[in-house]
Amino acid sequence: MQLKLNHVAAGLGLLLCAAALVLYGLELQVRSAQNLFPGLPPGGDFAQFWVSAKLIAQGLPDAPYLAAVLTEKVRALSAQPETVTRLLSPLYYPPVYLFFLLPLGWLPYLPALLVYFASTAALYLAGLWCLVRQRWIILFMLGFSAIWLNLVTGQNGLLTAGVFALALVALPHRPTLAGLLIGILCYKPHLGLLWPIVLLAGQHYRAFFFAIIAALGLTFASVLAFGIHTWLASTFGAEVAVFALEHNPSLWVRMPSLYATLRLQLVGFDSAVMAHGALSLTVAGLVGWIWFRSSDFVLRGAALAVGALLATPFVYDYDYALLGVALVLLLARAQDQGWRWSDKILLPLAYVWPILINRFPHWTESVFDHRLQLGFLLPLALLLQITHRVAVARRPVSALQPAA
Repeated sequence: MQLKLNHVAAGLGLLLCAAALVLYGLELQVRSAQNLFPGLPPGGDFAQFWVSAKLIAQGLPDAPYLAAVLTEKVRALSAQPETVTRLLSPLYYPPVYLFFLLPLGWLPYLPALLVYFASTAALYLAGLWCLVRQRWIILFMLGFSAIWLNLVTGQNGLLTAGVFALALVALPHRPTLAGLLIGILCYKPHLGLLWPIVLLAGQHYRAFFFAIIAALGLTFASVLAFGIHTWLASTFGAEVAVFALEHNPSLWVRMPSLYATLRLQLVGFDSAVMAHGALSLTVAGLVGWIWFRSSDFVLRGAALAVGALLATPFVYDYDYALLGVALVLLLARAQDQGWRWSDKILLPLAYVWPILINRFPHWTESVFDHRLQLGFLLPLALLLQITHRVAVARRPVSALQPAA
């Protein structure tokens, strides 16, 4: 019976994958209609990534952080350059991220987009496979909305979540490799706020040490490769990101965080930051306690994945590829130990949740006359569920450890 259900789930995943391709086309049309620059090719933010890669290949690694230069290059890429009438945001990411972009500059735009999506999706699915090693779950995840959302937006959520998953897999048996993988995530430090806490709480000191070494090594390598002037230029991108976080309501609707919900309700910046800070401290305490109290690989990994999404105010819908890490672990646990009533509600919701995030403000505005960004509620519910499981457990377990 269980095998039959697995086949049904795998078939459903393939069917949803086909449906996701159709929805991708529809979503692309919707976002194109909303696009301030309709002449740009498909791929969303990838246009800026690809232009940045071209500039790096031309020996101008600081140019992606100069809004005027980046805007001019993107305008040249557009079929309707007259629509690009305002400055685009510079690259937000630190120069370490330029290592990932550089190979894309050797390809034309569309092949580069396909290579970028295919490689990051393959990395993501490989990470999920290594976590659970169950074919039906991976086939089921082919229809996971966050995968196709990253294709629509042209963003790096799959890359981040893939490395994140592989770091989790390596941690119990290969702490040095795990530390190096965690260090690679320094290009997106706001999603790695909980890693130091869990590594120390779980007594993974070797991984903690090598994570620091990897982050410092990548930083030093980027200084050698791209120059200190590129790091100085990148501070402007960071300033623009902070300004957007504080002042740009059009971005808050895509930010599934408590901070974004409060700002959409016209709560002041300082008050929203304080409220989200209180949530972040609570999440850090819960996740750290889970890693200290339990040796259960599944609950540890799932708690860290959802906790990473809750801890930062600067999180977008495409970053919810990380939710897939928690989803596959909890699916494997439900198959192994039985489905709890909360699993039957939360896990199907998690499967479609990323594609709903951008719609919550519009739905709540039509019903309540207020725009609410409710995207953070599901990760919060999952974290509370995991916390309850650990609290009621009589003793730590180590089931479903990844293979050595």
